[in-house]
Amino acid sequence: MMDSVYVIGLDYGTDSARGLLVDALTGEEVASSQFAFPRWAEGRYCNPQQSQFRQHPLDALEALEGLLKDLAAAAPEQWSNVKAINIDCTGCSPCLCDSHLKPLSLRKEFSECPAAMFFMWKDHSSQEESDRLQTALEGTSWLDTSGGKHSPESYWSKVARALSECPELERHAYAAVEMHDYLPAVLCGITDYHELKESRATIAAKAIWDCQSKEFPAVVTDVLPSVSGIFTNKNRKNYTADAIQGYLCEEWASRTGLGRDVVVGVGHLDSWSGAVGAGVARGRLVMNLGTSSAYIAVMPTGAVTKPIDGVLCQVEDLAVPGMTGFETGLSSFGDDYAWLKKILSWASGNEEGIMERLNREAAGIVPSENLPLSTDWFNGRRSPSTDMSVKAAISGLTLATSPAELYYSIVESTAFATKAVVDLLAGNGVEISELVAIGGISHKSPFVMQMLSDVLQRPIRVSSCSQTCAYGAVLFATVNAGVYPDVTSAQNAICKTEEAVYTPRLEYSEILTDRYGRYLELGRRTGRV
Repeated sequence: MMDSVYVIGLDYGTDSARGLLVDALTGEEVASSQFAFPRWAEGRYCNPQQSQFRQHPLDALEALEGLLKDLAAAAPEQWSNVKAINIDCTGCSPCLCDSHLKPLSLRKEFSECPAAMFFMWKDHSSQEESDRLQTALEGTSWLDTSGGKHSPESYWSKVARALSECPELERHAYAAVEMHDYLPAVLCGITDYHELKESRATIAAKAIWDCQSKEFPAVVTDVLPSVSGIFTNKNRKNYTADAIQGYLCEEWASRTGLGRDVVVGVGHLDSWSGAVGAGVARGRLVMNLGTSSAYIAVMPTGAVTKPIDGVLCQVEDLAVPGMTGFETGLSSFGDDYAWLKKILSWASGNEEGIMERLNREAAGIVPSENLPLSTDWFNGRRSPSTDMSVKAAISGLTLATSPAELYYSIVESTAFATKAVVDLLAGNGVEISELVAIGGISHKSPFVMQMLSDVLQRPIRVSSCSQTCAYGAVLFATVNAGVYPDVTSAQNAICKTEEAVYTPRLEYSEILTDRYGRYLELGRRTGRV
């Protein structure tokens, strides 16, 4: 019988990072930890008015050490049997670096330069660069993997934006490294960019990479000449998260008390990792509900032969190796609700209790044609029909409209947007027979979950794992540790069961169907759909 084997999954989200220590044979969660990013919490290097959201590499590095030390302190008896670590992060989140993989913001002269930091996933400051690439690539097969649209959440436009904000960086930048590639490299002590095994996740989904030719479109450098050097240097080969990046280096073994034989896996995107952690499979759509939302489905490669207009990405081997992954989602989900909370707390400066009251009162509202109607594009539109420049709209307000009714309308709009996404996938041959929800909102807000079920007119299971993205990283780590032959086997062995099931209230189906039609019409009038 195999001796005890423990693995670690680290998940880097928007505001904080989480860590799980798990028994690879049973799936038991032995210890967990969370680390809030201190500089990010202060709002440093961010300017929401300009869609600028940057994070200093020190936040990521401090979280890495803090999480591992917390897990070690919580499970000293198991620590010597840790065999593998995998990491997922939000993305696309590139940072300019030198040839030794050192982020330029770790140099003294650029330590306070936002352009030299990680461009977080929701940084849309590169809209102009993105539009130029969209025009150049319009109608070509290069956009087949991204639903025919190029988003400012993507790689080359963000790199160009960084160089335009601070031209001095161009002399020093050899590459632009994703956060989920940088952190495994740090653990392994890799100091040569070309020794880095870059993740397929952002290369294929966010960097206009063609899996057949193994190339990027040459027109990128015509449209964005400042990225020419980085384009030339860019690694053309990439790897899935069940590949080994390397082994823990001496420095990090000393810092953490782990052995030098600990395997470090190739990094991954958090949304895809979360889907794996929730058991994504053919017919099972995973809905990751957080500040934004990501909806992940898979089909056997070749089962869907045509590119689907309106998806965020459609790429082989993304979530589950051997399957084609489809990602859609909303560029703001919980952030929409947080906007209203911020508005309501403006006078008092106290946000405590607002969301609890809104959820409680909105749950008692019966849907009717007289309620306000909203669109959900507070941070642009991710899918279908990507357009980060569109704005949200709220119609039907009166002097009698209550805060709870306004909240109801905003939650309903995110449910309607989710229905548009599910209908898009199902209408293009992606099998959806089961919905599984993960992420903070799925555990915190029964009202939101019931609304989603009512609008979709489908049952929704909620995963019992509170840290599903980290658990997805755990599953890949079990493969890299040699416990399971592939991630599907790991899922079948130790994935979690549901915490709750929401079923649709059929008595509301007629009015919600009518309101959905009105939502689509409002979108056509205000959102260039």
